[in-house]
Amino acid sequence: MTYSIEHKTAFTILGFGRTVQYGEGADKFAQITRQKQALWEAVTADGRLKQLTDMAPDSHLFAVNEAYQNEMWYYAGVASDAEAPANARAISFPESQYLVVTGSAATAGQLFGMLEGEAFGKALGEIGDYAYVGGPNAAVVLSDVDGDVTGEMWIPVQKH
Repeated sequence: MTYSIEHKTAFTILGFGRTVQYGEGADKFAQITRQKQALWEAVTADGRLKQLTDMAPDSHLFAVNEAYQNEMWYYAGVASDAEAPANARAISFPESQYLVVTGSAATAGQLFGMLEGEAFGKALGEIGDYAYVGGPNAAVVLSDVDGDVTGEMWIPVQKH
């Protein structure tokens, strides 16, 4: 995986989400992974993901992490300026510098997990003059060809 600092203009992700929370003991991180996977399975099975992709200008899927109303939320979504459908949220990302972590995996779920781990476990500690100051962060699938899923994680950062 590689990472860089890039400027991005403001954008909006429309997403269906759920709260996620840590489990107990050694399983605490695995429980969040299962909750995120369950969301993707649900929105795919019930047609909500297709509803979103039909509103998007491209086919890129986004996974968003956000602290919302004092809870951790996770969303499956798309980038779009359309109005959010019922029970979905429009998550605004500011124009900013972003830490961009790039990688690939066999599935989108694996990619999202790997990018989060690399971004929060390594890259943020190595970017020197920049710091994550909160706000939503997102991972995006850029291509999915024959079991090679590539994408990026975008985390807003500020120079300090």
